[in-house]
Amino acid sequence: MNIKNAEIIHFLKTDSTNIEAQRLLRGKKILTPLWIVAEEQTSGKGRGGKKWVSNRGNLFASLVLPISFNLKNLPMLSCAVSLATFECIKSFKKNDNFLKIKWPNDILFKDSKLSGILIENSISTDQNYSIIGVGINVNSSPSNLDHSTSSLKSIIGEEIDLESVLYQLSISLDKYLDELESGKLEDLVAEYTSKTWRLNEEVQFSSGKANYIGMISSINNNFEIEISVNNTIKRFNSGELSFKY
Repeated sequence: MNIKNAEIIHFLKTDSTNIEAQRLLRGKKILTPLWIVAEEQTSGKGRGGKKWVSNRGNLFASLVLPISFNLKNLPMLSCAVSLATFECIKSFKKNDNFLKIKWPNDILFKDSKLSGILIENSISTDQNYSIIGVGINVNSSPSNLDHSTSSLKSIIGEEIDLESVLYQLSISLDKYLDELESGKLEDLVAEYTSKTWRLNEEVQFSSGKANYIGMISSINNNFEIEISVNNTIKRFNSGELSFKY
């Protein structure tokens, strides 16, 4: 994938790095991976239409990725990016104690949100792209949300240079996206499962207007989460459920 050597476009301020990537793609064809990074976002985007609070001192980056892997494996992109982000964070924390991936792609530390990922795909007859938006609470974390948050600085006790975080994220994405391109889906799922938040534990979640209590049993090779509810396995795709935590 050669993400380690990807071009970087840097903004002091933008509405959203994902939106900036979409504007860029409307203007020209991108042939190689490219980063869009901002020091500040005024309308940061999260999954499900939620806002990503974008305090300065944190990482807001979107990778424009021309898709070179088999499109049938597109759901597994979230798996690969989650593992890369997890590895990036672990490289600063030095161990993965209390670090988990909340399906599909949030990184939590002691049940507090440390990172979020928003993947938006553009599929056409001309060229297929993924825009991989990654937000990491590096030197601060937002408060007054409906969930607790954490930052790398609060965990390790020192300020972290954002360029070093982006560099490590690029290395990790290069590694895991190569695995995806090579079709090593079972390996990706196995590693992801080992890091899954509350695996084999009771969880509360909602899907549509219904609320459930169940137990996360596994992640399958289609990157669906399987949850046992009243002794029946329910399978969900990304965006179909929301956990309470």
